[in-house]
This record gives sequence, C-alpha cells and structure tokens, in this order.
Amino acid sequence: MSESNAGTPKEARLGIGLAVFSLVLGAIKGVLLPVPGPLWIAMTVLAILAALVFAVAKGFNWARIAFLVLFLLGLPSLYFVRESLLQEGVPSLVILLAQTAVQFAALVLWFLPTSNAWFRQRVIVKSTASSQG
Repeated sequence: MSESNAGTPKEARLGIGLAVFSLVLGAIKGVLLPVPGPLWIAMTVLAILAALVFAVAKGFNWARIAFLVLFLLGLPSLYFVRESLLQEGVPSLVILLAQTAVQFAALVLWFLPTSNAWFRQRVIVKSTASSQG
C-alpha cells in the first residue's frame, strides 16, 4: 500500500474503485456503441469525471461534492433521454444503468461516517499546514 493510500479508509478506496469502474464502462460504451452528439462532448465529460475521481482519491472534499452535484444533475436527464436510450438498444441501456448504480454506490461509500471523517481530517491537516507555513 502506498503512503497516500495508507490512511484512506476502505470505504473511500472502494468508492474510488467503483468510480473508476464507471469511467471504464463509459469508455467501453463510447468505443462499442455510437455516441449521441459530438464525440468531443463525451470525451470532455469523461475527462472531467476522471479528474474528479483523481481529486477524490487525493482526499479533496470539494471533488466528492462536485461529483455528487453532477450525478444529481444527470439523474433527470435519464428521464428525458429514455426514448433515445431505448432506440440505442439494450446494451446501451444496461451500461448506462450499471454506470448510474455504480456511481450511486461510490457516492454512498464516500459519504459514510468513516469516509466523512477522512475527508474532514484531510481538510484540517491542509489548513493547519498552510497556517503554520
């Protein structure tokens, strides 16, 4: 285990792993199935989510909150794009639902008490270090 992961609770690590898995699912979907809309938009969204997951792995509290906000903003879009999802076929729908479930599970893990304490500790340590320097 590396030094950066030494103090990370298992719940947070599992959530990070699930979020990475969700990114992999999105990349696989983008390669195997046609992407609705311009490809650059899908790539940009994937890059932003990857950056957020990386920041969560580093213990940045703002990143898990940003991930939560994007997740919540994306939920209503599932309703509005349901017709096009059904036209894309079952594989597309299954991958999207799997991504949604995996992201939800990651968020739940990131907001459990153990993970909350870790994120809070990371903020306290950073603010203490900056005030001493």
